[in-house]
Amino acid sequence: MFSLCCRSLKGNGLNTIYSAARITSIHPSRTLHSYEKSARDCDSFKNAKDHLKSKSVPHRRNEIRWNSTFPPDFAVARTQLLESLKDIKLSDTKHAPPPIFWSGVAGLVPIVLPPLSFLVFGYSDSLATVQMTFAATISAFLSGTKYGTHVAHVDSAQWSNVVASILPQFVSFTGLLLPQMIGFPLIMASIALNGFIDLTSGSYAPWYKALRLALTVPVLASLLLTCIFKMFH
Repeated sequence: MFSLCCRSLKGNGLNTIYSAARITSIHPSRTLHSYEKSARDCDSFKNAKDHLKSKSVPHRRNEIRWNSTFPPDFAVARTQLLESLKDIKLSDTKHAPPPIFWSGVAGLVPIVLPPLSFLVFGYSDSLATVQMTFAATISAFLSGTKYGTHVAHVDSAQWSNVVASILPQFVSFTGLLLPQMIGFPLIMASIALNGFIDLTSGSYAPWYKALRLALTVPVLASLLLTCIFKMFH
């Protein structure tokens, strides 16, 4: 019976042959047909698995979609962003957990109030500094969330992904060290870069992407207004 199983299961893998031979020696009442069926099922599972791999998206679920080529291909980045924006629905923000939603909205206050204050009371350099500093901390916080994603999902902790997660933080930190007319554009660039990475990522739920878009746009608009006030001050 052992030799017969080996011949019939030839080509299905040593593990299958070993298992069939072992079971046959223990349960001689089982027929060869049952082992051949098991072998065919194994082959079908393997073929289905290979098929799913070939049809899967190029980016794994926990992998940040980031071009590791420096300088990056901006045409590819633009295409990724446009495709991602088509899939984002702002109505998905209603699915956001309330603590995350309201803490995100509260984070807008120190960013949006300064330019509104400038419209009423005039420009204040100290208030602009507060806004710029808080915006830099937001950029660093968003970088930390991406870094934490790679810590939680080690299969995505590749150099290109880790560099992409910490790069905005260094850009915003550099902006704080430079004069405001240079610092504001740098911090805006770091927040925009964080937004691009999050919106084109395969790691986040639709509600998070919708929330990120809804919060990033007013942040960038407020920083731009402050920068314009600074130019004419």
